Amino acid sequence: ISYKRNIEFKFTRDETIKMARDYLVKYGLWNDDLLDEKNVSFNEAATISFQNEKEKRTVFGKGVNFFAQKVDGRGIAGNSRVSVEITSLGELREIYYNIREYEDRQEVELISLDEAIRDIRDNDAFIEVESVSDKLIFRNVHLSYWTQNRNEENLIMQPVYVFSGISITSDGSEEP
Repeated sequence: ISYKRNIEFKFTRDETIKMARDYLVKYGLWNDDLLDEKNVSFNEAATISFQNEKEKRTVFGKGVNFFAQKVDGRGIAGNSRVSVEITSLGELREIYYNIREYEDRQEVELISLDEAIRDIRDNDAFIEVESVSDKLIFRNVHLSYWTQNRNEENLIMQPVYVFSGISITSDGSEEP
């Protein structure tokens, strides 16, 4: 089913989430390990036109992203999710199912928190910030899991430390 670009998307956030979840249930893809409907993200299909030098944005479809919830009570980071695209007529356009179900488990030894901090100082850690950072100030750290479901060669889910706080950018501003 293709988008109808001339029909504007009129469904509310809750209606869109319900439609997406209902399609997943209908096709046997809903999984109770997905995060609840409060913690989804959206993407939009839209056109932008200009009338009298004013920008007009018309949304004609939305994608709802449900994320894998938890393993052993811990969150999952990475790209484990199910995305459902809905047209402005409420029709299912596409389902993108990107969740792995792991069968085997192996206990691994974690590095210490001190080692993780050393890796950050040595630029040997994945750091995600919007702008170039001059200084990182950590306010919180928790243990999570990381998975790369889109990488066919990486078939593991590994424990990781997730640090959060603020970044002082090169121009002196603060970003979360």
